[in-house]
Amino acid sequence: MVVALSRRHSLRHLVRLSLHVFPTLSCAVGKTLGAVNCSLRSVASETGEGELSTSVAWYVSASKSNYKVLNRYLRSGRQPQQPDLEKRVLAIDTLVAASPLQSVSTQVFRGFSSWSFATEVRVGDRVRDLAYMSASLNRSVANFYARRDVVVAEDLENSVLLELTVPASVRLMRVAWSKTTTDEEEVLLPRETEFQVESEQLWRGVRVLQCTVLVPHMPRRS
Repeated sequence: MVVALSRRHSLRHLVRLSLHVFPTLSCAVGKTLGAVNCSLRSVASETGEGELSTSVAWYVSASKSNYKVLNRYLRSGRQPQQPDLEKRVLAIDTLVAASPLQSVSTQVFRGFSSWSFATEVRVGDRVRDLAYMSASLNRSVANFYARRDVVVAEDLENSVLLELTVPASVRLMRVAWSKTTTDEEEVLLPRETEFQVESEQLWRGVRVLQCTVLVPHMPRRS
């Protein structure tokens, strides 16, 4: 089964992630581009270097939760189109495309709480996220986000931790972090990233899914 993360499908065919899926991206705006290990000169002509910087800073603004606004728009199918958000999409796509390829496969981690994901997704399923997928190079960070909504033991039933193996051919955009969030080690995967669930286990009450990111591609543009 292929599960698409959008907002236009019935629960049977769709995993509706809660707003808690995306960890808070608390970043130092001035350091954002410095943490993206790539040259912008080759891509700045398309969107303008200032637009690249502004859009990433806008996206990672934790205080305004702009990443929720943009990802909700992407999961809606980008209809009706919003020119301002489309400009952000183009800029972030450009940065992701300019990020360096990994020399070897990389494992990244993503933790969240979602009843629908915990109950609908099974081993063998393929999941495609129409939005930008945020993850961490640090497993303990993902474990924190998988558990942060747990108040009583029953809440663990909704806790999910993804262990994503990312092939060397997939580009990861490394996001800057401030001194107060040095352990988050945020990365963004391209929007429309698809992964397959290979296996699962229960670890201290959290459902852990071992996944492989599938054929890399840059998403289509409108």
